[in-house]
Amino acid sequence: MGIVAATLSSGAWRRFKALALWLGLSALMVHGLAPYCLAGALVSTSGDTIVICTVHGQKTIRIGADGAELPEKAPADDMGLRASRA
Repeated sequence: MGIVAATLSSGAWRRFKALALWLGLSALMVHGLAPYCLAGALVSTSGDTIVICTVHGQKTIRIGADGAELPEKAPADDMGLRASRA
């Protein structure tokens, strides 16, 4: 049982094991539910998003209130390169 078990009585050892079990289960629940709780904070405020799987990986599409696809926003660091290529 180890050094800790030798210093605790059998009743205290059972309580210690029960506490460790509950702490472990609580940590697993928090770890499992955290993505669902944080998902609302990460969603953009304009339109719904749909994630589809393509040959090139996941693609996120934003859908507006009218059901049409919203245009992609240009990255902040592209320095207008998309506009100059068109």
